[in-house]
Amino acid sequence: MEYLAQTICLGVIGSVIAALALIWIQYQQSTAGYRVAKVREATEKITTSNADTSLLRNKYRYSLGVIIDDLHQGFKDGFNERGPWPVLVDNGDECEPQVDKSGDRWDKFNRYVRPVIEDINTYSFVGLLQVSSSLRQLRLLTILCHKLEDGVSETDAAFGNGLVCNKDNRTFIRKNVTENIEDLTKAYYELYLAWRNWYQDNEDEVKFREAHKF
Repeated sequence: MEYLAQTICLGVIGSVIAALALIWIQYQQSTAGYRVAKVREATEKITTSNADTSLLRNKYRYSLGVIIDDLHQGFKDGFNERGPWPVLVDNGDECEPQVDKSGDRWDKFNRYVRPVIEDINTYSFVGLLQVSSSLRQLRLLTILCHKLEDGVSETDAAFGNGLVCNKDNRTFIRKNVTENIEDLTKAYYELYLAWRNWYQDNEDEVKFREAHKF
């Protein structure tokens, strides 16, 4: 009986391992695996010193190229509770001269971020396994996209209530505004943490590859 139980247990474990291996192989060959690799490549190239970001923003348009550059520039000095922060909403009102813009404030997100979410969504649960660097990156990218959506949601509401404005590709809390900004500040802080985790993981991956070149 004990032998039978051990055999069944080993069989179950073997089946689980085989299933996970199959999922991993399918992920590597999927659009999700391709997209994660391209976003990582975009991050590496855009955040390199003296990078031609205008060219790279276009080249990686559908791999968060524009967003990566904005986050890298906007958070390069860390996080400030009252901003300025990276611009997540292009159609937001301008600070100086004060211009009220019209248009879909979700346009930038829909143009650059939503396609990435659609590509990785099917396999996003696989990132929970984190048994390889590519799956870890999938998890980090999924979190980053979620925090971008939260940030756009809060920024959209803040523009609607006249709390913020854009200037020089940065979003500022308007002068004399001290209330109703807690959720916005929290959303940007969580986005900052998600970006920092993704960026640091990318840097570590680059250093690892450089150290293990043959």
